[in-house]
Amino acid sequence: MSNFWIRTISGAAYFAVLLAALLINEFVFGAIAAIFTGVLAFEFCRLSDGASLKAGSVVSIVASVCLFALVYACEVFGMQAKYVSAVFFLMPVMLLTCLAKPSAIGMKTVAHELACLIYIALPMSLSTTLVFRGGEFDGSLLLSFFIMICCSDVGAYCIGTAFGQKKGSRKLCPEVSPLKSWAGFWGGLGFCIAAGVILGFTQLMNIPVIHSVALSIIIHLGGTLGDLFESRWKRDAGVKDSGRIIPGHGGLLDRLDSSLIAIPAASAYLILFNLW
Repeated sequence: MSNFWIRTISGAAYFAVLLAALLINEFVFGAIAAIFTGVLAFEFCRLSDGASLKAGSVVSIVASVCLFALVYACEVFGMQAKYVSAVFFLMPVMLLTCLAKPSAIGMKTVAHELACLIYIALPMSLSTTLVFRGGEFDGSLLLSFFIMICCSDVGAYCIGTAFGQKKGSRKLCPEVSPLKSWAGFWGGLGFCIAAGVILGFTQLMNIPVIHSVALSIIIHLGGTLGDLFESRWKRDAGVKDSGRIIPGHGGLLDRLDSSLIAIPAASAYLILFNLW
């Protein structure tokens, strides 16, 4: 089978799973999002540790899934929020691993393990709060965010390919991602704003159009930053992809890198303006 068809089929399967998580019910969402959290944390720790995971990284992966599960339990089953703090009992365990084998586990590894909780676990846990509106499961807002991220990526690719690869074109961050250009950046912003306007008028997000436009700008900026951050992480690790779970596309982190920054940033906007 050609690489084109492999990419097409695996990409379609990935989007089908994503849509199932956001459109069916809270239990399908919980199961898929928990698996995504574990896979993302695993890929991130593999980028940091290399071929073999350190003991602290395993604890970090478990802590990431536990944090998601505890926040999910609060939203779905009404568990008291105070029990979410239980996940922090795992942090001393993470730190003890570097003290038990100081010659084998450096402080950079510990920093990466703690970073996993911030970079992976917090955004994934936050996604749970975005799919509940008035106590009822509603994935339309998070779906809208993913639509805007997708439009941003498509616009950046189309405009960047057409105008950003010419001789003399200005690159966005050449030391991290040589192919990304300012033309692609502005193209992605235009496509993302267009998506925000359409989503605002169709009321899929159920917020005023002016705010949906503002969210589209935030999502594009956050998505671009997230993409570049993961590219830098992979460059330091000396790898092309974060994994191979999606044939022809790479790892799950390669697909969701933009979301891990864009969605928390958009959520902060919603909270600040009392929109959620």
